[in-house]
Amino acid sequence: MQFVKNKFFKSDTFSILLLTIAIAFVYSFSANFPFINWDDYAYVAHNGFLPFSFDNIRTLFSRSFVGLYIPLTMLSYMLDYAIWGLNPLGYHLQNIFWHIVAVVFVYKIFRYFDIRSSIALLICLFFALSPQRVESVVWISERKDVLCAALYFMSIYFYLKYPTKKGFAVSFVLFVFAVFSKPMAVSLPFVLYIYEKYKDKDIRHIFYPLKLYPFFILSLILMPLAMKIKGGTSLEFNFVSCISTSLHNLFWYVYKTFSPLNSLPVYPKIPDASTTIVTILLSGIFALAILVCLFLRKRSAFFITLAIISCYIISILPVSGLVTIGYIDHADRYSYIPSVFLLLGLSLLLNKFFNAKKGTLVNYPHLRIASTKKIILLFMIIYLFVIAYLNVVYQAIWKTGDMVFLYSVNSYYANPLILAFLAESEIKYNNLDKAVYYSTWLTFLERDRVSDSKLEELLKNINIFLQAEILFKEKKYNLSLYYLFQVRKYFNKNNEYSQRYLPSITYDIANCYYYLGDKKMAVKVIDEFLNGGNVSDSTILLRFLACRFYFLQDFSSAIQIVNEYIKRSPNDKQAVELLKYLEENQVKEYDKKIDKIFDSPRTFKAYMGKYKNTDLSS
Repeated sequence: MQFVKNKFFKSDTFSILLLTIAIAFVYSFSANFPFINWDDYAYVAHNGFLPFSFDNIRTLFSRSFVGLYIPLTMLSYMLDYAIWGLNPLGYHLQNIFWHIVAVVFVYKIFRYFDIRSSIALLICLFFALSPQRVESVVWISERKDVLCAALYFMSIYFYLKYPTKKGFAVSFVLFVFAVFSKPMAVSLPFVLYIYEKYKDKDIRHIFYPLKLYPFFILSLILMPLAMKIKGGTSLEFNFVSCISTSLHNLFWYVYKTFSPLNSLPVYPKIPDASTTIVTILLSGIFALAILVCLFLRKRSAFFITLAIISCYIISILPVSGLVTIGYIDHADRYSYIPSVFLLLGLSLLLNKFFNAKKGTLVNYPHLRIASTKKIILLFMIIYLFVIAYLNVVYQAIWKTGDMVFLYSVNSYYANPLILAFLAESEIKYNNLDKAVYYSTWLTFLERDRVSDSKLEELLKNINIFLQAEILFKEKKYNLSLYYLFQVRKYFNKNNEYSQRYLPSITYDIANCYYYLGDKKMAVKVIDEFLNGGNVSDSTILLRFLACRFYFLQDFSSAIQIVNEYIKRSPNDKQAVELLKYLEENQVKEYDKKIDKIFDSPRTFKAYMGKYKNTDLSS
């Protein structure tokens, strides 16, 4: 009986069961978190294309969302919507499910390389519960990360485990699904190629094997999609800056994989090359020295290390900064797939050590292997509990968008776009002093820290928009209108950020006209926007329709639409206040009509005649 128990606890079934329970438990703390006002509304809460219909499915496959072509991810949201409606719980559960699937197949890949089940289990737990994973699992908008990774690692596993035509076909189909979940999966054919070359130990036949050609063809076709990563595509290409950023990120992701402390939802932009070149050079020299030593002393270890480093670099390349990606240089979520290759290298190293024969270490005769194994194992377990605790603490940050933004502002060198988001949020809640504070902070960053002229122009126009919003709140409508027209010209040309800012600019312009007494022009501005099409955000559509009916004094229609809006955005205090205001105005209009009825005896007699047989006491 004892033998059976020990055998079960050492089995892959037990490891997979423990991984599933641990992941489900740790991430259950955030399963009830609401949608946050950072992409969740665009992907889900305000997305009018989620109700199931063939037209909507066609739309999901024919357009991008928030700058990414991710039709399979959008279909997964459609499934959630069909089951859960707009209850965030269901969306969180599916994120957790795909994270579990991804981790299970990472474990299976580790076991394929004959890594001990205990080592594979501990390393996979570290990967699954690292604070770096919080962003991908807890943030509903990052469904694409966990879904893509699950399919990515499933594809690798079937390619390795089943070297047959059927296994190859399954692997290829999973690769296609992974790319349609997130374009970052285009790196997979290169990873498989590196594996094949390592297995053959022959670098002469560069174009071998032919069986990978379908993978490469699809990858090259879809490569442009991988270059448009969320956060914006290139604003201004600067070769030196791109190389510097890319090299910085290659080493930064290595460091963060093994020491995932002090995580931020949005990190400050990387300083220019002159301030990071020393760190980059020292890190590069250290890495090169290790490779040279391995090459001279142990060729087998050299080739394994080279293969792992190559897989890591290939997988991180789309988000390394080699192609600039707007206001986000680096983020924890980008490391989901690449970090697995680094952890595979660590697992192989630990496996080699734990499989060492009894005796002493050659270079350290006073330190016995058995004792060292226990020390390493104890350290790994303690570190794992620390990491799991930090994970739960960090999850709490992701409860609301405002908490995410505030937590990201940890120094003077905060990411400038986060300051803009915070200023917008404060304006929304009428905290104008704080809005001015963040706007002023943004102005200083724009002058002192931004070397990209196009990014500087973007920040300048965002700042002008913020000033216009503040002036609108202060009822300085003429001046606000002047600034709004100024920034509308810029955002009409800038497709990158127009989806975020043009609706708000148009809405404010219409309201400025209304409060200046030009109701006809206010309605015209609204109609032009609605007739322009391409409004996928159902809540924006509802807001504009409610505004239009309000301008036309059709309060009952406006109330009906605002009620529908509040169902989708129950935490929008402005909408609740607007509803109260509309209802008060509707009562006033009703009172006016009643007054007219009672002012005229003839009208009153006709009105009461309708109810002459009615018991009015009820």
